[in-house]
Amino acid sequence: MYGYKVSFEGFPKTIVACETTVTNYSWENIHPDNMLEISISKADSITKVWCNQKTVFRKVHALSCTTAEQNFFSYSEPETEVSITSVIVTFDKLNVVKKEFEPEDANDSSLLLLPAFLPDLSEQELNECNILLHKYIHYNTEKSASNKLMCCSVLYELLSKIDAIVRKQLSKEKEAYLYNQYYIKKVHSIVQKKYHTKLTASEIARELGISGGYFSSMYKRATGKTFSEYLLMTRMAKAEELLKNSDFSTSKIATAVGFENDRSCSKMILLQLLYFYSFVPNVNSDSSAYTVLLSEPLV
Repeated sequence: MYGYKVSFEGFPKTIVACETTVTNYSWENIHPDNMLEISISKADSITKVWCNQKTVFRKVHALSCTTAEQNFFSYSEPETEVSITSVIVTFDKLNVVKKEFEPEDANDSSLLLLPAFLPDLSEQELNECNILLHKYIHYNTEKSASNKLMCCSVLYELLSKIDAIVRKQLSKEKEAYLYNQYYIKKVHSIVQKKYHTKLTASEIARELGISGGYFSSMYKRATGKTFSEYLLMTRMAKAEELLKNSDFSTSKIATAVGFENDRSCSKMILLQLLYFYSFVPNVNSDSSAYTVLLSEPLV
């Protein structure tokens, strides 16, 4: 669990020669191969020299352990006051510490970072990215030449991993898009041939060999409209063509384009088209159809 910080209590100043004590810290190890590494940074109040120390603990006894205190040796001169300024605990495997992290702790965690811009990660992909990101944070804590090289190496590996994941997701999205477009073209072809019949979404789904629920959601997702809206728009467009280019009555046109309730649908067609056109051939304010239809309420 590279880069995670675990809080410690008691950072004493001491004048004990060559020795400093840290108290009240604990950890839990849930895997016998895990290694606990504690890094302590201490500032010598006289020389102002930072002394970075690391002590490694491997669990050879119980799988969980709580330690009350542990001695760390400083590099300061005898009788020199040393202040412990920070303590960082890192682990070499994931899922070692069971702890609710504070928001500031989570800033170091890819468990929140990665899903934010890669929401469809599998558990395996997330774990692989977590390990790489934690390694990067770990190597970035100390600015040595070797760690800089390791940071570059791990960062390149992480970016390559993310690039592969993104390409894989884009490939899936493209495949899904082409798959949906294939069905949409078939749907529109069926509607153009059967718009004048009692066509329903269920009938379309059966003809395509898919479920009605999947068809409805797929069509809405791919086109932004429901199938019923598309069917209505198609019938209205066909009705417009007939109103402009034929001598049919609105009632006959309504039947011809697939509307069942002739009179109410005829009136709807007429009102819709009169809204867009100041004059529609064969349907004007002097026609009996216009007068009768406008005098009746819409159903």
